[in-house]
Amino acid sequence: MTAAALLVLSGGGYYAFSEADESTAAETAAAAVDLRLPLSAYRLGLRDQSDASRAEGLLVDACMKKAGFTWYAPVTPLPPDPLRRRYGVIDSQVAERYGYHPPPDGFSADIARRRLEILKDSKANAAYYGPEKARQQGCAVSSAQELARGAGNLTNTLADRLSWQSLEVSEKHPAVVSAFRAWKKCMHTRGHDYATPDDAMLDKAWKLESSAAAGTKERAVAVADVECKDDVGLVRIRVAAETEIQQDVIAANASELKSLDKRLDVYRKNVRSVLDRLDSPSGT
Repeated sequence: MTAAALLVLSGGGYYAFSEADESTAAETAAAAVDLRLPLSAYRLGLRDQSDASRAEGLLVDACMKKAGFTWYAPVTPLPPDPLRRRYGVIDSQVAERYGYHPPPDGFSADIARRRLEILKDSKANAAYYGPEKARQQGCAVSSAQELARGAGNLTNTLADRLSWQSLEVSEKHPAVVSAFRAWKKCMHTRGHDYATPDDAMLDKAWKLESSAAAGTKERAVAVADVECKDDVGLVRIRVAAETEIQQDVIAANASELKSLDKRLDVYRKNVRSVLDRLDSPSGT
């Protein structure tokens, strides 16, 4: 799967569920497949991401209050595991309800809406973003910098880049190529002619970038896609192929990844320090 395909599938980032029963259904599907990959050890985990989001929100909140404004920094739930969409839709109940469209994230949408309301005030906007020629003075940048102090830039790290590469390289792995053929045959028996899961997912008929909801045909294809992945063991095969590839690239980049691991530890300590200092037992 290409980077562009994964971004379309995930809506540009991690997908989330607005209802607890949807989350439970997604997490129980394909439970027999271990989706962990070796390079995950060199990236922030789900708890790390949730804690960092909370810490950054609290820092912005404190900064905005000094400027005379309120901010919305709620306790956020753990983000869903992005690996669950690394190989396309793999959860049958999600496919039945949403097709290839990302499930709605009502929680994040509510946060964005509330914060945009605050930033409609020009002075609040200036406090958050900072003067045009000195953005580092704004609450957004200064808060992010405080968390990153001593850790450097953790966006598009070596582990991130190697992870994207292993995803694309794995598509040429003999076992994966064979599984794609079996998946294609399975889909054909269900009346759908696509060469790969990417082709099915990126069918222009679904209008993923412009349509907010999946149609009947899209949902039917997505369900068949998941069923065929299960029938041929495609997810398990892709995980095994990527595990093999990632173990090799970790060995080839051991020194750089060790350095990254140390910087991630610094970042985690910065986050914990902020939470210890600013977080309240009841949250916001």
